[in-house]
Amino acid sequence: MSDLSELIGGGGGGSVLEATASGALTDGCPVVVNSNGTVSKTVRSQQTEATGSATDVFDNTIGDNDYISSCYVPDTGDIWFCYADNDTVPIFRRISVTGTSISSGAANNQVPSQGTNGEGRYPQICYIGNSKVAIVFSANNDGDAGLCVIATVASNGTATFGTPVEFSSDAQAMSVCYDSVNDKIVVVYRDDSNSSFGKAVIGTVSGTSVTFGTPVAFQNGQKPQNKFDLKAIYIPEQELIVCMYRSALNGAQAYLESFSSNGTTLANVDQALVFSDQPEYFGLSYAPDRQMLMVVWTAQSDSDNGKAKNYYFSGGATGKNFSNIDFHEWTNGSVNAVVLTYDPDATHWYMVYQNLSQSSYPYRRYLKVNGLGNISTDNEAVLYSTGSSRNGMTYDPVQKSHCFIGYEDAAAHQIGYDVTNLTSTNYIGISDADYADGATAKVQIVGAVDDAQTGLTAGQPAYVQRDGTIGATADTPSVVAGTVISATKIIVKG
Repeated sequence: MSDLSELIGGGGGGSVLEATASGALTDGCPVVVNSNGTVSKTVRSQQTEATGSATDVFDNTIGDNDYISSCYVPDTGDIWFCYADNDTVPIFRRISVTGTSISSGAANNQVPSQGTNGEGRYPQICYIGNSKVAIVFSANNDGDAGLCVIATVASNGTATFGTPVEFSSDAQAMSVCYDSVNDKIVVVYRDDSNSSFGKAVIGTVSGTSVTFGTPVAFQNGQKPQNKFDLKAIYIPEQELIVCMYRSALNGAQAYLESFSSNGTTLANVDQALVFSDQPEYFGLSYAPDRQMLMVVWTAQSDSDNGKAKNYYFSGGATGKNFSNIDFHEWTNGSVNAVVLTYDPDATHWYMVYQNLSQSSYPYRRYLKVNGLGNISTDNEAVLYSTGSSRNGMTYDPVQKSHCFIGYEDAAAHQIGYDVTNLTSTNYIGISDADYADGATAKVQIVGAVDDAQTGLTAGQPAYVQRDGTIGATADTPSVVAGTVISATKIIVKG
């Protein structure tokens, strides 16, 4: 049995539900139903905020016009990152995170290129499954050709590479994301071989080979501007490829652009102006539980202020157009190189940026949204006391740590949070005995009388507690377990 089963007659005129226990249940504990139909005891999870120390992860020099791109690879349980060594050679390396402790992979995996000396710049990467990572970059000694290569990674920190494949004969700004619904990669880039128009193209990966389809241009002839100002992500819940860029038109404004895909061809969906203050250093991250896109940037023409906007998807023929909710200025000047990740356990975003007024040290903040969609920030602190202007960041979902990678150093930070599996709607009743994980459990539901309680007062409501008990006061969220009829008995509400 793996899901909710039949109802059987229960004591006190109520009913009992049979279902598979996910985790152990104890007699008299409150029970919630999970999305797969199993049932669990209410639990409370906590993580204490912690910051690791700065750890040297590479000794190479990053070029002035380059940046760091990283991704989490579940097959090895590590974070992998890529950067251009002194503007010339893309280097691919591993970082292992344990809590807030970091160790760097021993191997410097040089990404193969083409042309004289195999030089490359502006690398961006994404995980595509089966221990594989897609890497795109510009081959600056081969006419700045836009190349893609597939890397297969190993747990010892080594990587093997396929043959680089050209998607543009001249591309100096690019990003890559993985379309998990269609099992494709999508490269978004500035096509310098075609008047610098913005374009997106589907890539089909087979083993370590990749083939590209026909590119689709951005709407309204838009042209991305700077090398570090083009970022793309895939949102599986919306089945959209979304990118943010600084336009070379209209006074260097920032835009969002989206595409849909059927796995063979791309189609334009929407284009939205984000802001008009010459923004740069973008970060964008989607929260699946909120179905919300957050974008952050620094405003070059407005004293380098830090700014943010959040979006739902609604309207239009597909119901997937950008719908702005709120705008927030999170700092008054002197920030740069902002990066952003989402923490599904803390349910808010985590942001790191270069603080120009504090020796260019990397600072971090929490970026939060309330029930109305209003943005706020708090908990600003220095991450470590070494200047950094080349920043990358990835969330490790196993270690529940945000791994920031700066100029030579990296640090991991865990957000403090207090969460529960209890919601306002998933409580269904009370376990009538002790059950082991995976056992068929009997849950007393609405109208049944549970007699396994202690210390309650008749005539009062009893409340579900996040720690797996039932008490006389409401917890968060406030969920009524039932009505107390004696010190030991409850009529289950459910």
